[in-house]
Amino acid sequence: MKLKRSPVLILCIIILFAAFVGCGDSDAVIDADPTEEPVVEAPPDIAPDPPLPVEPGEHIHGIDFDAAIAAFAPDTVMIKADDFSLTWADLYVFLFRSVINITQNTNEDVVWSASYDGDDTLAELVLEYSTEEALLYLIYAYGAKALGITLSPDDLEMLNADIDSLIDMHGSKEELERLLLENSGVYSFEVFQRLIELEFIRELIKNELYGEESMDFPDERVADYAERNDYMMAKHILRLKTEDDDGAALSESENILKKLKPKTGDNNFDEIFNEMMLEHGEDPGSLSFPEVYLFQYSDMVAPFSEACEALEPGEISDVVETEYGYHIIYRLPVDYDLIPYAFANAGYFLSLRQLAASEDFETVLQDWRDELDIVFTPEYDSIDIATIFALCEH
Repeated sequence: MKLKRSPVLILCIIILFAAFVGCGDSDAVIDADPTEEPVVEAPPDIAPDPPLPVEPGEHIHGIDFDAAIAAFAPDTVMIKADDFSLTWADLYVFLFRSVINITQNTNEDVVWSASYDGDDTLAELVLEYSTEEALLYLIYAYGAKALGITLSPDDLEMLNADIDSLIDMHGSKEELERLLLENSGVYSFEVFQRLIELEFIRELIKNELYGEESMDFPDERVADYAERNDYMMAKHILRLKTEDDDGAALSESENILKKLKPKTGDNNFDEIFNEMMLEHGEDPGSLSFPEVYLFQYSDMVAPFSEACEALEPGEISDVVETEYGYHIIYRLPVDYDLIPYAFANAGYFLSLRQLAASEDFETVLQDWRDELDIVFTPEYDSIDIATIFALCEH
Protein backbone atom coordinates (compact mmCIF):
# COMPACT_ATOMS: atom_id res chain seq x y z
CA MET A 1 0.00 0.00 0.00
CA LYS A 2 1.28 3.50 -0.75
CA LEU A 3 0.21 7.09 -0.31
CA LYS A 4 -0.98 9.01 -3.35
CA ARG A 5 0.80 12.14 -2.20
CA SER A 6 3.76 12.71 0.05
CA PRO A 7 3.28 14.68 3.27
CA VAL A 8 6.99 14.48 4.04
CA LEU A 9 8.06 18.07 3.50
CA ILE A 10 5.34 19.28 5.88
CA LEU A 11 6.32 16.58 8.37
CA CYS A 12 9.96 17.55 8.02
CA ILE A 13 9.13 21.10 9.01
CA ILE A 14 7.13 19.85 11.99
CA ILE A 15 9.91 17.53 13.12
CA LEU A 16 12.62 20.12 12.49
CA PHE A 17 11.11 23.07 14.27
CA ALA A 18 7.85 22.33 16.10
CA ALA A 19 7.34 22.13 19.84
CA PHE A 20 4.79 19.60 20.95
CA VAL A 21 1.16 20.44 21.52
CA GLY A 22 -0.34 19.46 24.86
CA CYS A 23 -2.32 16.24 25.10
CA GLY A 24 -6.06 16.25 25.61
CA ASP A 25 -9.41 16.31 23.91
CA SER A 26 -9.09 17.72 20.44
CA ASP A 27 -12.68 18.93 20.25
CA ALA A 28 -13.06 22.70 20.44
CA VAL A 29 -15.19 24.16 23.22
CA ILE A 30 -15.92 27.87 23.05
CA ASP A 31 -18.49 30.36 24.26
CA ALA A 32 -19.43 32.25 21.13
CA ASP A 33 -22.17 33.53 18.96
CA PRO A 34 -21.90 32.93 15.20
CA THR A 35 -20.75 36.55 14.88
CA GLU A 36 -17.72 36.04 17.14
CA GLU A 37 -14.27 34.62 16.43
CA PRO A 38 -13.75 31.27 18.20
CA VAL A 39 -10.89 30.26 20.43
CA VAL A 40 -9.96 26.59 20.10
CA GLU A 41 -7.26 24.24 21.22
CA ALA A 42 -5.14 22.71 18.45
CA PRO A 43 -6.13 19.10 17.55
CA PRO A 44 -3.63 16.16 17.40
CA ASP A 45 -0.94 16.56 14.75
CA ILE A 46 -1.21 20.37 14.44
CA ALA A 47 1.91 22.22 15.56
CA PRO A 48 2.05 25.69 17.20
CA ASP A 49 4.42 28.44 16.13
CA PRO A 50 7.95 27.04 15.69
CA PRO A 51 10.78 27.92 18.05
CA LEU A 52 13.40 30.30 16.83
CA PRO A 53 16.58 28.72 15.42
CA VAL A 54 19.46 28.40 17.85
CA GLU A 55 22.90 29.63 16.90
CA PRO A 56 25.85 27.25 17.54
CA GLY A 57 26.85 27.31 21.19
CA GLU A 58 23.86 29.39 22.28
CA HIS A 59 22.15 28.30 25.51
CA ILE A 60 18.41 28.78 25.74
CA HIS A 61 17.53 30.23 29.16
CA GLY A 62 20.82 28.96 30.50
CA ILE A 63 20.44 25.30 29.50
CA ASP A 64 23.45 23.63 27.89
CA PHE A 65 21.98 21.33 25.26
CA ASP A 66 25.40 20.21 24.08
CA ALA A 67 26.01 18.70 27.50
CA ALA A 68 22.47 17.29 27.61
CA ILE A 69 22.79 15.17 24.47
CA ALA A 70 26.08 13.81 25.78
CA ALA A 71 24.47 12.44 28.97
CA PHE A 72 24.35 8.94 27.41
CA ALA A 73 25.85 7.30 24.37
CA PRO A 74 23.39 7.84 21.48
CA ASP A 75 22.77 4.10 20.96
CA THR A 76 22.02 3.40 24.63
CA VAL A 77 18.76 1.45 24.75
CA MET A 78 16.27 3.16 27.04
CA ILE A 79 13.05 1.26 26.31
CA LYS A 80 12.40 -2.19 24.90
CA ALA A 81 9.04 -3.38 23.58
CA ASP A 82 8.84 -6.80 21.95
CA ASP A 83 11.12 -6.61 18.88
CA PHE A 84 11.41 -2.81 19.05
CA SER A 85 13.54 -0.43 21.06
CA LEU A 86 14.12 3.26 21.72
CA THR A 87 17.63 4.60 22.16
CA TRP A 88 18.80 7.70 23.97
CA ALA A 89 19.12 9.46 20.60
CA ASP A 90 15.43 8.69 19.90
CA LEU A 91 14.15 9.72 23.32
CA TYR A 92 16.28 12.88 23.39
CA VAL A 93 14.37 14.33 20.43
CA PHE A 94 11.17 14.33 22.47
CA LEU A 95 12.86 15.55 25.64
CA PHE A 96 14.45 18.39 23.69
CA ARG A 97 11.11 19.49 22.27
CA SER A 98 9.42 19.41 25.65
CA VAL A 99 12.19 21.49 27.19
CA ILE A 100 12.13 23.96 24.30
CA ASN A 101 8.37 24.28 24.68
CA ILE A 102 8.78 25.08 28.35
CA THR A 103 11.61 27.58 27.87
CA GLN A 104 9.65 29.42 25.18
CA ASN A 105 6.77 29.97 27.57
CA THR A 106 8.74 31.49 30.40
CA ASN A 107 11.04 34.48 30.79
CA GLU A 108 12.69 32.94 33.83
CA ASP A 109 15.07 30.08 34.43
CA VAL A 110 13.44 26.67 34.55
CA VAL A 111 12.98 25.25 38.05
CA TRP A 112 12.91 21.48 37.60
CA SER A 113 11.97 20.83 41.22
CA ALA A 114 8.80 22.94 41.01
CA SER A 115 5.67 20.92 41.75
CA TYR A 116 2.80 20.60 39.31
CA ASP A 117 -0.32 18.48 39.27
CA GLY A 118 0.00 17.50 42.90
CA ASP A 119 3.29 15.93 43.91
CA ASP A 120 4.87 15.59 40.45
CA THR A 121 7.78 17.88 39.74
CA LEU A 122 8.31 19.63 36.43
CA ALA A 123 11.21 17.26 35.73
CA GLU A 124 9.03 14.20 36.30
CA LEU A 125 6.28 15.55 34.09
CA VAL A 126 8.70 16.33 31.25
CA LEU A 127 10.15 12.83 31.34
CA GLU A 128 6.73 11.19 31.51
CA TYR A 129 5.24 13.27 28.70
CA SER A 130 8.28 12.92 26.44
CA THR A 131 8.38 9.16 27.01
CA GLU A 132 4.73 8.78 26.04
CA GLU A 133 5.35 10.76 22.85
CA ALA A 134 8.40 8.68 22.00
CA LEU A 135 6.53 5.45 22.67
CA LEU A 136 4.06 6.38 19.94
CA TYR A 137 6.79 5.63 17.42
CA LEU A 138 7.23 2.14 18.81
CA ILE A 139 3.46 1.74 18.65
CA TYR A 140 3.43 2.80 14.99
CA ALA A 141 6.08 0.19 14.23
CA TYR A 142 4.17 -2.45 16.18
CA GLY A 143 0.88 -1.58 14.50
CA ALA A 144 2.44 -1.67 11.05
CA LYS A 145 3.81 -5.13 11.77
CA ALA A 146 0.41 -6.30 13.05
CA LEU A 147 -1.30 -5.04 9.90
CA GLY A 148 1.42 -6.21 7.54
CA ILE A 149 2.19 -2.67 6.41
CA THR A 150 5.63 -1.81 5.03
CA LEU A 151 6.98 1.03 2.95
CA SER A 152 6.84 0.05 -0.69
CA PRO A 153 9.66 0.89 -3.13
CA ASP A 154 7.47 3.71 -4.46
CA ASP A 155 6.90 5.03 -0.92
CA LEU A 156 10.64 5.00 -0.24
CA GLU A 157 11.38 6.70 -3.54
CA MET A 158 8.84 9.43 -2.76
CA LEU A 159 10.12 9.85 0.77
CA ASN A 160 13.77 9.97 -0.26
CA ALA A 161 13.03 12.44 -3.04
CA ASP A 162 11.44 14.81 -0.53
CA ILE A 163 14.33 14.40 1.89
CA ASP A 164 16.77 15.11 -0.96
CA SER A 165 14.79 18.28 -1.66
CA LEU A 166 15.15 19.27 1.97
CA ILE A 167 18.89 18.70 1.78
CA ASP A 168 19.09 20.85 -1.36
CA MET A 169 17.06 23.52 0.42
CA HIS A 170 19.68 23.73 3.17
CA GLY A 171 22.70 23.40 0.93
CA SER A 172 24.12 20.12 2.17
CA LYS A 173 23.41 17.07 4.27
CA GLU A 174 25.91 18.33 6.84
CA GLU A 175 24.11 21.65 7.20
CA LEU A 176 20.80 19.85 7.58
CA GLU A 177 22.29 17.62 10.27
CA ARG A 178 23.58 20.69 12.11
CA LEU A 179 20.16 22.30 12.04
CA LEU A 180 18.50 19.07 13.12
CA LEU A 181 20.70 18.79 16.18
CA GLU A 182 20.65 22.44 17.21
CA ASN A 183 16.98 23.16 16.53
CA SER A 184 15.33 19.79 17.12
CA GLY A 185 17.66 17.69 19.22
CA VAL A 186 17.93 15.13 16.42
CA TYR A 187 21.30 13.48 16.97
CA SER A 188 21.93 12.29 13.43
CA PHE A 189 20.48 12.14 9.97
CA GLU A 190 19.73 8.44 10.55
CA VAL A 191 17.52 9.29 13.54
CA PHE A 192 15.75 11.92 11.49
CA GLN A 193 15.12 9.51 8.62
CA ARG A 194 13.82 6.83 11.01
CA LEU A 195 11.34 9.23 12.57
CA ILE A 196 10.22 10.46 9.17
CA GLU A 197 9.66 6.89 7.98
CA LEU A 198 7.57 6.14 11.06
CA GLU A 199 5.50 9.28 10.47
CA PHE A 200 4.98 8.00 6.95
CA ILE A 201 4.03 4.58 8.34
CA ARG A 202 1.47 6.22 10.61
CA GLU A 203 -0.29 7.71 7.58
CA LEU A 204 -0.28 4.32 5.88
CA ILE A 205 -1.82 2.75 8.99
CA LYS A 206 -4.58 5.37 9.09
CA ASN A 207 -5.27 4.86 5.39
CA GLU A 208 -5.44 1.11 5.93
CA LEU A 209 -7.86 1.47 8.83
CA TYR A 210 -10.04 4.33 7.61
CA GLY A 211 -9.30 4.97 3.94
CA GLU A 212 -7.69 8.04 2.46
CA GLU A 213 -8.74 11.19 4.36
CA SER A 214 -10.72 8.81 6.64
CA MET A 215 -13.48 8.58 4.02
CA ASP A 216 -14.13 4.90 4.83
CA PHE A 217 -14.94 5.58 8.48
CA PRO A 218 -18.60 4.46 8.65
CA ASP A 219 -21.48 6.91 8.97
CA GLU A 220 -22.97 5.15 11.99
CA ARG A 221 -19.77 5.64 13.97
CA VAL A 222 -19.52 9.29 12.95
CA ALA A 223 -23.15 9.67 14.02
CA ASP A 224 -22.28 8.21 17.42
CA TYR A 225 -19.34 10.62 17.74
CA ALA A 226 -21.55 13.57 16.75
CA GLU A 227 -24.20 12.61 19.31
CA ARG A 228 -21.70 12.08 22.13
CA ASN A 229 -20.12 15.46 21.43
CA ASP A 230 -23.38 17.40 21.01
CA TYR A 231 -22.90 18.36 17.37
CA MET A 232 -25.75 20.05 15.51
CA MET A 233 -25.99 21.70 12.11
CA ALA A 234 -28.04 24.73 11.16
CA LYS A 235 -28.39 27.85 9.07
CA HIS A 236 -29.86 31.02 10.47
CA ILE A 237 -31.10 34.43 9.45
CA LEU A 238 -29.82 37.02 11.92
CA ARG A 239 -31.06 40.56 12.26
CA LEU A 240 -28.63 42.47 14.42
CA LYS A 241 -29.74 44.51 17.40
CA THR A 242 -29.02 48.22 17.41
CA GLU A 243 -29.48 50.68 20.23
CA ASP A 244 -31.94 52.88 18.33
CA ASP A 245 -33.89 50.46 16.11
CA ASP A 246 -37.12 50.83 18.18
CA GLY A 247 -37.92 47.16 17.68
CA ALA A 248 -37.26 47.25 13.93
CA ALA A 249 -34.97 44.19 13.99
CA LEU A 250 -37.57 42.10 15.80
CA SER A 251 -40.34 43.24 13.44
CA GLU A 252 -38.20 42.43 10.43
CA SER A 253 -37.46 38.96 11.79
CA GLU A 254 -41.14 38.32 12.47
CA ASN A 255 -42.02 39.35 8.91
CA ILE A 256 -39.34 37.05 7.47
CA LEU A 257 -40.67 34.20 9.60
CA LYS A 258 -44.23 34.78 8.31
CA LYS A 259 -42.94 34.36 4.76
CA LEU A 260 -40.94 31.23 5.58
CA LYS A 261 -43.41 29.28 7.72
CA PRO A 262 -45.88 28.37 4.92
CA LYS A 263 -43.02 27.09 2.74
CA THR A 264 -41.34 24.74 5.22
CA GLY A 265 -42.79 21.66 3.58
CA ASP A 266 -41.75 22.63 0.05
CA ASN A 267 -39.21 20.46 -1.72
CA ASN A 268 -37.11 23.52 -2.50
CA PHE A 269 -37.28 25.00 1.01
CA ASP A 270 -33.51 24.85 1.38
CA GLU A 271 -33.16 27.07 -1.68
CA ILE A 272 -35.87 29.41 -0.39
CA PHE A 273 -34.16 29.73 3.00
CA ASN A 274 -30.79 30.40 1.34
CA GLU A 275 -32.29 33.21 -0.72
CA MET A 276 -33.88 34.80 2.34
CA MET A 277 -30.66 34.39 4.31
CA LEU A 278 -28.61 36.09 1.63
CA GLU A 279 -31.16 38.88 1.25
CA HIS A 280 -31.89 39.59 4.90
CA GLY A 281 -29.16 37.98 7.01
CA GLU A 282 -26.71 40.26 8.80
CA ASP A 283 -24.28 37.62 10.07
CA PRO A 284 -20.98 38.14 8.19
CA GLY A 285 -20.08 34.50 8.81
CA SER A 286 -23.15 33.03 7.16
CA LEU A 287 -22.79 35.38 4.20
CA SER A 288 -19.26 34.21 3.47
CA PHE A 289 -17.94 31.04 5.11
CA PRO A 290 -19.45 28.90 6.40
CA GLU A 291 -23.01 29.30 5.15
CA VAL A 292 -23.86 26.28 7.31
CA TYR A 293 -22.81 25.99 10.94
CA LEU A 294 -21.73 22.57 12.17
CA PHE A 295 -21.25 23.25 15.85
CA GLN A 296 -21.25 21.83 19.34
CA TYR A 297 -23.89 22.86 21.86
CA SER A 298 -21.39 24.91 23.85
CA ASP A 299 -20.04 26.72 20.78
CA MET A 300 -22.98 29.12 20.68
CA VAL A 301 -24.75 31.28 23.22
CA ALA A 302 -27.30 29.26 25.17
CA PRO A 303 -30.56 30.53 23.57
CA PHE A 304 -29.27 29.68 20.10
CA SER A 305 -28.19 26.15 21.04
CA GLU A 306 -31.33 25.49 23.08
CA ALA A 307 -33.58 26.53 20.22
CA CYS A 308 -31.67 24.46 17.68
CA GLU A 309 -31.69 21.39 19.93
CA ALA A 310 -35.49 21.63 20.22
CA LEU A 311 -35.88 21.37 16.44
CA GLU A 312 -35.95 18.30 14.24
CA PRO A 313 -33.89 18.43 11.03
CA GLY A 314 -35.91 20.29 8.42
CA GLU A 315 -37.73 22.50 10.96
CA ILE A 316 -37.30 26.21 11.57
CA SER A 317 -37.53 28.01 14.88
CA ASP A 318 -39.63 30.94 15.92
CA VAL A 319 -37.70 34.17 16.33
CA VAL A 320 -34.95 33.51 18.89
CA GLU A 321 -33.52 36.46 20.77
CA THR A 322 -29.87 36.46 21.89
CA GLU A 323 -27.64 39.29 23.03
CA TYR A 324 -26.59 39.73 19.40
CA GLY A 325 -29.96 40.00 17.74
CA TYR A 326 -32.89 37.98 16.43
CA HIS A 327 -32.38 34.60 14.78
CA ILE A 328 -34.53 32.33 12.65
CA ILE A 329 -32.83 28.95 12.88
CA TYR A 330 -33.15 26.23 10.28
CA ARG A 331 -31.88 22.90 11.62
CA LEU A 332 -30.32 20.46 9.15
CA PRO A 333 -29.10 16.86 9.29
CA VAL A 334 -25.43 16.74 10.29
CA ASP A 335 -23.07 16.56 7.32
CA TYR A 336 -20.29 14.21 8.43
CA ASP A 337 -17.83 15.55 5.86
CA LEU A 338 -18.19 19.20 6.85
CA ILE A 339 -15.55 20.95 8.92
CA PRO A 340 -16.96 22.00 12.32
CA TYR A 341 -17.42 25.73 12.74
CA ALA A 342 -14.86 26.22 15.49
CA PHE A 343 -12.16 24.26 13.65
CA ALA A 344 -12.82 26.01 10.34
CA ASN A 345 -12.56 29.46 11.93
CA ALA A 346 -9.31 28.47 13.61
CA GLY A 347 -7.83 27.16 10.37
CA TYR A 348 -7.91 23.42 11.24
CA PHE A 349 -9.48 21.77 8.22
CA LEU A 350 -10.60 18.49 9.74
CA SER A 351 -14.03 17.16 8.88
CA LEU A 352 -16.31 15.64 11.49
CA ARG A 353 -15.58 12.24 9.93
CA GLN A 354 -11.84 12.80 10.30
CA LEU A 355 -12.25 13.90 13.92
CA ALA A 356 -14.29 10.80 14.70
CA ALA A 357 -11.69 8.58 13.00
CA SER A 358 -8.91 10.34 14.93
CA GLU A 359 -10.66 9.54 18.21
CA ASP A 360 -10.93 5.91 17.14
CA PHE A 361 -7.27 5.89 16.12
CA GLU A 362 -6.30 6.99 19.63
CA THR A 363 -8.17 3.95 20.96
CA VAL A 364 -6.40 1.66 18.49
CA LEU A 365 -3.03 3.07 19.52
CA GLN A 366 -3.86 2.54 23.19
CA ASP A 367 -4.88 -1.06 22.49
CA TRP A 368 -1.57 -1.67 20.72
CA ARG A 369 0.28 -0.05 23.60
CA ASP A 370 -1.45 -2.41 26.02
CA GLU A 371 -0.37 -5.38 23.91
CA LEU A 372 3.28 -4.34 23.92
CA ASP A 373 5.57 -5.74 26.58
CA ILE A 374 7.26 -2.46 27.47
CA VAL A 375 10.45 -2.69 29.52
CA PHE A 376 12.33 0.33 30.85
CA THR A 377 16.05 -0.31 31.12
CA PRO A 378 18.21 0.64 34.11
CA GLU A 379 19.66 3.43 31.97
CA TYR A 380 16.19 4.90 31.55
CA ASP A 381 15.59 4.67 35.29
CA SER A 382 18.79 6.64 35.86
CA ILE A 383 17.65 9.62 33.77
CA ASP A 384 17.80 12.80 35.87
CA ILE A 385 16.20 15.65 33.93
CA ALA A 386 17.38 18.27 36.41
CA THR A 387 20.98 17.17 35.90
CA ILE A 388 20.83 16.56 32.15
CA PHE A 389 19.18 19.90 31.44
CA ALA A 390 21.01 21.71 34.17
CA LEU A 391 21.45 25.45 34.12
CA CYS A 392 24.84 26.75 33.13
CA GLU A 393 26.67 28.82 35.71
CA HIS A 394 26.10 32.49 35.06
